[in-house]
Amino acid sequence: MGDATDADLVDAPPGCLGAGGFSVCPPASVPPNVFLLGSAGVFDTDTNVSCASQQPPGWVERGQPASCFVFGAQIVVAMDGIPLSVTGSRPLVIAATESITATGPIDVASHTGGSIGPGANAKDCDSFGTAGSGAGSAGGAGGSFGTIGGYGGDDGAALGGLPGPAIAPVTLHGGCPGQLIGSIAAPPSGAGGGVVYLTAGASITIHSGIDASGVGGMGGFPNAGGAGGGTGGMIVLIAPTVDCTGANLFADGGGGGAGGSSAPGSNGADPDGSTSCCTGGPSVVGGGGNGAHDGRAAGAGGSGGAPNSGGGGGGGAGYIMVQGTNLMSPSRSSPAAHF
Repeated sequence: MGDATDADLVDAPPGCLGAGGFSVCPPASVPPNVFLLGSAGVFDTDTNVSCASQQPPGWVERGQPASCFVFGAQIVVAMDGIPLSVTGSRPLVIAATESITATGPIDVASHTGGSIGPGANAKDCDSFGTAGSGAGSAGGAGGSFGTIGGYGGDDGAALGGLPGPAIAPVTLHGGCPGQLIGSIAAPPSGAGGGVVYLTAGASITIHSGIDASGVGGMGGFPNAGGAGGGTGGMIVLIAPTVDCTGANLFADGGGGGAGGSSAPGSNGADPDGSTSCCTGGPSVVGGGGNGAHDGRAAGAGGSGGAPNSGGGGGGGAGYIMVQGTNLMSPSRSSPAAHF
């Protein structure tokens, strides 16, 4: 797939927002002020009443996935610093004819034991690569998206899982899951991160940050390999002015699960936005690989060696794209944003 870089993006049609294949044409009339409030609950892109009833003209026809669109002239997200947590099968698109201001965090990440980010685990993910030959005792590979996932660890006799290739998206694309080789793990173990796209006619201001990270892989059951970590998801910000000064944008990969021996292996860590995040499940042998973050590649799962099992590979990085003529750099972007 091609890379959605500056060379690929052209001006949106008159009256539309965004650029190129990411152009969003809002309805003729939009609410003057929209408030997306954070709360203890979640914003579900499949059921929330703020989502427009129809897709904008040309959106799906350009190959973009059906999404939850929130339209307005001036849109304020996560007022009073309360995080807006988002889930659902569809990506979240917030489109303002004038401005978007996010005063609190926007959370489209997937979480162990919790929700899966909006649009995560895209249907065309090739993160499963090639399964290992360890018949359940080798580790699963980490998911691949913006960067490749880590290789699954062997069990001393047979190879672990091999990750799929990296993907350079030209449309909104959810993060990819890790392999579940050797682990009977239900989602969201190893799930990829979700998708959020913000576009405005004048300005976007992010005061806190956006999290689109993946999930750590589950540790293997006794004598079973650890699962691979999920990749980060996708963040897209397009406006004439994009101000992320002091904010954190991150779409990191989850750590791989450790292989099991006589006892279950430990789970890989979910990313937490720090520069030392996403560690693989610890183990003397067969530990999980670290997830990709801050330019570091996803780590391979450790070799088990009989009678132990291999660790899962760490999840690859997600994808962050920012377009703005008066861009203010975020304090942290992991992975590095495509400008």
